[in-house]
Amino acid sequence: MTKPFLPTASGYALLACTALLMQQTGWSGPQAQAKMSKGKVTEEQVKKEVAQPEDPGCKDCLKNATKLFATGKPEEAVASIRAWQDRCPNNLQMQLLLNVMLMNDPKTRDQALKAAQRACQIAPDSMHAHLQTAMTHMIMGDSAQARSEFERVVAIDPANYEGWNSLAEIYAGQHENEKANEAKINAQSLDPTARAA
Repeated sequence: MTKPFLPTASGYALLACTALLMQQTGWSGPQAQAKMSKGKVTEEQVKKEVAQPEDPGCKDCLKNATKLFATGKPEEAVASIRAWQDRCPNNLQMQLLLNVMLMNDPKTRDQALKAAQRACQIAPDSMHAHLQTAMTHMIMGDSAQARSEFERVVAIDPANYEGWNSLAEIYAGQHENEKANEAKINAQSLDPTARAA
């Protein structure tokens, strides 16, 4: 059994920034997915993701929940999102934000995982949904499931530093040295701190 590791600080920052970016832009889940995947999602896929029209209040719910969470009221933020989930069943950003909010508390990580998995159902090709699912699995100590999700992340976005960096650690922990070295090389070539220096 490999020992679990926690996502890097930049991983948490990515999760938070993703949720906030999506909230601030006002994009619905499929619109955000299409934009963030840099054109990898076709118009047909976007239409397929939306099974029913979204309640116009979903955007306001997200703004309110983000504000509550940012001001140190995570329980109220979660309650706000949960109150709207039935009216916003296909809202990708709602599920991603709920995952971020629930992931910090060990007592609610199973719920965080469900939110991330729901995000993957809503947008199967969403790198962000799979990244959050992978990180949640890692925090919960399930490196096998995390590995599968991180592999999906780099399949969707081969230039994803967090995915390659996490895979390097997972492969090393599983004594798959060749894969670990390959993932490490990919991560090093994408390291945002190396490019900034």
